[in-house]
Amino acid sequence: MKKPDSLRAKFVTAFPELATDPNRLRMWIEEGAPQCWSPDTDLSFTLNYKLTVVIEQWSRPVTLIFVALIDWLRVHQPELVTPSTDRNAIQFEADVLDNETSDLSFDIELDERVRVTRQPNGQIDIQALDEPDPMLPDTAPILPSVPLLGQVSVDGQVIWPDDQP
Repeated sequence: MKKPDSLRAKFVTAFPELATDPNRLRMWIEEGAPQCWSPDTDLSFTLNYKLTVVIEQWSRPVTLIFVALIDWLRVHQPELVTPSTDRNAIQFEADVLDNETSDLSFDIELDERVRVTRQPNGQIDIQALDEPDPMLPDTAPILPSVPLLGQVSVDGQVIWPDDQP
């Protein structure tokens, strides 16, 4: 499965302290189920699963995590960031350890498509598929790519980047 590794890379890139101490970022998959595409000889399927992500000893604003998560979801699971999304598709909890530190946990309902092609010689090829390019309305402006979290401010005060390791 590609999405957990991709999300981990997103968080580690956006928040270097998670790379420095990798035990603070844990992920696992629960309640997964394959869904076949068709009942005939096609072996292709979609893996549906719940990804649990735990970030321990988080001492920055919690909103930074969700900015990075939503930015990642826009590419890798875009239907989760639309107004019609089920409110339970992304759930989170925070264990407030003190005035500045929390342990965060969130569950995300994800899916990954897998194409299985049977060759005439009997060989089976397996390909994990990326999400299709999202459809944009004709009126949507084409925006240049901008880096995630170049700088973040809340109420005019810069909160990221800062001098934390």
